[in-house]
Amino acid sequence: MREVKIWLNKPQKRSWLIGAKEEYGVWGRATGKTQGPIAQRTSRAANLMPRGATGLIGVTYMQLLDRTLPPLIKAWGKLGYIEDVHCWVRKAPPKELNIPKAIYPVIDYSHCITWWNGDVFHLISQDRRGLANGKNLDAISADEVRFMNHPRYMDDIAPTNRGNVEFFGHLAEHHMVTMFTDMPTNPAGKWILDKADQVDMEKIEQIFNLQIEANKIEQPGLRAVDRLN
Repeated sequence: MREVKIWLNKPQKRSWLIGAKEEYGVWGRATGKTQGPIAQRTSRAANLMPRGATGLIGVTYMQLLDRTLPPLIKAWGKLGYIEDVHCWVRKAPPKELNIPKAIYPVIDYSHCITWWNGDVFHLISQDRRGLANGKNLDAISADEVRFMNHPRYMDDIAPTNRGNVEFFGHLAEHHMVTMFTDMPTNPAGKWILDKADQVDMEKIEQIFNLQIEANKIEQPGLRAVDRLN
C-alpha cells in the first residue's frame, strides 16, 4: 500500500479537524475549497454511508460537468479514490466487480457517480426542474453557492435531505451539508453570510482544541498541529 502525504493550509486543517455536520464556507479563490473540505467531506459521507445517496448541487448542469466534477474527481484522486477504480462517473460500474446496489437503485447512471461501496452521488442542478423530485438524500454538497437561487433550493432540494434514517440515523454525519463559495457580490448571495450568526464559536474552539489533543495522544511522534487562532 502506497502512503500519500496530504498538505493542508490553515482553513483546510480547521475544517478537517472540526468536522461539523453543516459547514458553510466563504473562502477566497485558490484557498482550496474543493481540494480540502468538499473532497474530504463528500468522500467521508460516501464511505460512512454505503449504498446511501449524496446530492451534488449546481446552479446549472454545465456548471456541475465543467467546473465542479473535474476538480472534485482530481481531489478525490489525491485522497486515494481513483476514477474507474473506486468511483464511476456517469456510467454504471462493471458488473464483474459486484458493486452493491444503492438503497434506492439507480435507473439512469448518466446523472450520477457510483462509489465503490454502492453510495451514489446524484448530479442535481437548478436549471433542470424536477431532478431532485423523489430523491431521498443522506448528504448534500454544493460549490459556488453565491450563484444559487437559495429560496428555490430551500423549497425544492433541501427537503430531499431526509432519507434512510433506519440505516444511518446513528451517524453524526447523516444529513450533513457542505456549501462553499467565494465572497458574494450580489445581494441574492448574501444568505450564506448570515450563517455566521448561527455559529457557536466558543464550542467550535473547544472541539478544535480537543481534536488537537486527541491527535497528540493518538500520534505522539507527530508534531502537534499549530493552533489556528
